[in-house]
Amino acid sequence: MTHPALEAAAKDCKTLARASASVGGPDPVDAIKHMDCDPEAINQLAEQMDPGLTKLRQKIADAEAELTKLTDSGDSGDAHKKKVAKAKHLIEKLSKKHEDLRQTQDAIYVIAYQLDKRAAKYGEWITGIADHNHTNALIVLGDFTGVGSDLTGATEAVLKAVDSIIKLARDFQEEVNELRQRAAELAARIHQN
Repeated sequence: MTHPALEAAAKDCKTLARASASVGGPDPVDAIKHMDCDPEAINQLAEQMDPGLTKLRQKIADAEAELTKLTDSGDSGDAHKKKVAKAKHLIEKLSKKHEDLRQTQDAIYVIAYQLDKRAAKYGEWITGIADHNHTNALIVLGDFTGVGSDLTGATEAVLKAVDSIIKLARDFQEEVNELRQRAAELAARIHQN
């Protein structure tokens, strides 16, 4: 677990975790700790493309300078026309490669953004479940004995809340794994080119 929203959700589940443990139930905090999400690592993957983009921009600029030199030379023979065509082709090829790399980088940044938003969303959902069941957790722990404090109902509610959190953790991890796979596929495309 490397995302602040998930860390906060784990803290918010401490009382619920204690209540669940007191009746032999699973630990929601443990499930949250296994929610592995690091959008910054995906951002760093995209940032690793910056030197390649810079290098391609320089090659394009060099090729454009060469084309300008050729077109300003005043030559008009067949050999000259072939050199001009070759320079234009090179610029086109480099420009396409640059655009492909830039689009790939943008797509990877989008994946990092999506990871961040998902972590925040799931963190909020988990905190909402914990907050909604806080009184039930206190009843189970014996820390709340107010009017209408039903131990059996509170125990059932706590265990149901913990099950919901564990399901959210699994769903989240599946989504994260799909996004990571897309990022890895995009990164692999770059190394193939």
